Amino acid sequence: MDRNHIDLNRVDQVTTKAPWFLARIDILVDQILARHREARVVVVHGWNVSQIRCDIGVGANLETHQVGSGSDLTVSIDFLVRYLTPLTAIPEAQATLGDRYPARHRNNLLQLFRRDGSRSDALPERLAGHVRAQRCQAVQLELGIPLRWPGPRREAFLPRLCSILRGDRQPAPTTASNSDTTTATTHSLQFFDPASDVTLLAGVERLPATRAFTGRLAIFLPDGRVALYTGEARDARSLGRDGPIFRRIREIRGGRESLELAFDGSMLVTPDGDGYVDLEYALSRAVLEPARLQLRLDAANGQVHGIVRGQVELGGRRSKIDTTGFTAPGEWGARHRAGRSQVSVRARFDDGSAAVLRSRTSAGTADYVRVELADDGYSPESITIAIGDQVSHIRPLNRMEIARPVGAKRRARVTFGPATIEIEGTTTHGTAIYEYLRLVDR
Repeated sequence: MDRNHIDLNRVDQVTTKAPWFLARIDILVDQILARHREARVVVVHGWNVSQIRCDIGVGANLETHQVGSGSDLTVSIDFLVRYLTPLTAIPEAQATLGDRYPARHRNNLLQLFRRDGSRSDALPERLAGHVRAQRCQAVQLELGIPLRWPGPRREAFLPRLCSILRGDRQPAPTTASNSDTTTATTHSLQFFDPASDVTLLAGVERLPATRAFTGRLAIFLPDGRVALYTGEARDARSLGRDGPIFRRIREIRGGRESLELAFDGSMLVTPDGDGYVDLEYALSRAVLEPARLQLRLDAANGQVHGIVRGQVELGGRRSKIDTTGFTAPGEWGARHRAGRSQVSVRARFDDGSAAVLRSRTSAGTADYVRVELADDGYSPESITIAIGDQVSHIRPLNRMEIARPVGAKRRARVTFGPATIEIEGTTTHGTAIYEYLRLVDR
C-alpha cells in the first residue's frame, strides 16, 4: 500500500491502523519457532536512489556506535558478525551497516524487536515473549531501485543475499576496478547536442551540512522520454562505484583543461519529465534501463564552456556527441536561497559562440525578464531576457519538473530542459539549456 496512506514502517501507524500486520508476523514467527531455534525477520524497504545500495539497519550506525553487549540492537553480536558483516564485501551491492538508515528511531518498526525487549509490549503477547527470549533476529534492508526492480542487478544480488543469510561460505571479496579515477569532487556538465537531439545535465556536489556526496544525471531523449539517475554516498569513491565519475585534467603548457565524465549504471526512464514533482507517481511510470557515458569537455583555462565529445548509451541505443558543453559547479538542481524566482540559460549558437544568461547575477539584474507560463502555472512556455540592447527569446522543447525547499518556510518548483534560442533583430539562433525556478507558498 502507498506509504502516504499507511506506512508499515511506523510503529504508531501499525498499532493503530494496521494491527493485522503485527498479528500476521506473530503467526509466521511462531510457525518458524516451532521448527527452529530462532526466526529471522527481514524487513525490505525502498531507497529511491539509482544505485546498488543496501543499507543494513539493526538499530544503530555500526561505524560510530559502541556496540558493547548489543542489547539495544535488533540482532545478536554473533549474528551481526557471521551473517551481516559479509554483505559489506560483496560486489553485487554497495552495502553499509546503518550508514543512512540505521532503524534506530523510536517509531521505526524494527525497534519492537530490540534484544533488550524494551519495546516488545507493543507486540502481540506471544510474539513479545519470543522477542524477550531473544529468539528473533530482525534486520532492515534499505535497497536502492536496481536491487528491487527486475533486472540483471537484482538477479545477481538476490542469490548472494540468500546465500549469506543461510551462512554459506563466501568467495574472497574483489577489489573495485575504478579506485584510481573516483575523484568525484564538485563538478557539473551540461549540453544540448542538436545533431543527436540529446540533452544531458550531470553534477556531483558535496553537501555542506552532512559532507556527503550527491550525484545527479538527467538525459532528455529525442522521443521526449527523460532518464534520471540520483545517488548519494559519504565519500567520492563510494559514489563513483556506480555513479558519475568526474576527472579534471589540466595542461599547463597548452593553457587548456579537460573535464571527463564517465558513468556505468542504471537510470529511471519516464515518458516525460513532468511527474517528478510527485515522486511516487513518477516511479509508477518509470522503467529501469542500463546507461553508459564516456564524455570529455575541452576548454581554455578559466572558461565555463568548451567542446564536449564522446558517447551516450541508454537502453542499448548509442548516440555520438560533438557539441558545445558547459561546466558550472554547484548550479545543477537549483539549490537557490535568494528568495525570488530565477532564470538561467546556457546557449550555443550556430556561429560557434556560446553564452550564459541569467535573470540575476553577482554583477546585477537583467534589464527585462518575461516568462510566459504553460497551463500548469509553473513551467515556462517561453522566456525573454533583455540584457543591454540584446533581447533573447528562449522556447523550451522539453522539461523536467522537481520540487525543492527554499529556506525554512518556502518551496519552489524547478523546471529545466532543452530549448531553442533566438536573438531579436538578428539571424543568430541556436540551442540552449534553461532552468527556471518559481517560488510557491507552502
